[in-house]
Amino acid sequence: MKRGLILVALLISGCATYLEPDHIKIYSGEKNLSELAAVATDHNVWGVTVYSIDGSWVDSKAINQISKAGESGFRNWRGALLEPGMHSFTLVGQDPELRKKGLELKETVSKDLVAGHSYIFYVKKINEEYVFELFDAGKNYNQDCLIATYPDNLGYRKRAKDCATKPKEM
Repeated sequence: MKRGLILVALLISGCATYLEPDHIKIYSGEKNLSELAAVATDHNVWGVTVYSIDGSWVDSKAINQISKAGESGFRNWRGALLEPGMHSFTLVGQDPELRKKGLELKETVSKDLVAGHSYIFYVKKINEEYVFELFDAGKNYNQDCLIATYPDNLGYRKRAKDCATKPKEM
């Protein structure tokens, strides 16, 4: 009986191992950050989830990366790193107006990425239509700004400096 109560207490307390944030690597070989493009992947950055990049599911890449490293626990990602050039992204997103209506935007878009730049997708309303836009945060962007705001169990995003704010609607 005591063991059962202890187990329940541990489960309720949220006892978990949190791993240091890392990038999801979607490239081969060894490369420097300046040679790659970084893309935020979590909806808790600016409201858009990147489900796949070039037809490869982002979650499966992340899980595969952890299992190859032999790690176990929860990791909040700094987005995905990939080669510069044209890539297709399957996106799902919301903005406050869509959320009120119980709707979300789903689409696959292609974007040309530049080495050394960091990017964040967001939903924008133009006239009466919702579209995905890509914000180019430029070079030397603080990679902790690509971490989701929730859950930020290790506080990297909370302490991040000089994070861009979502552009206003036109």
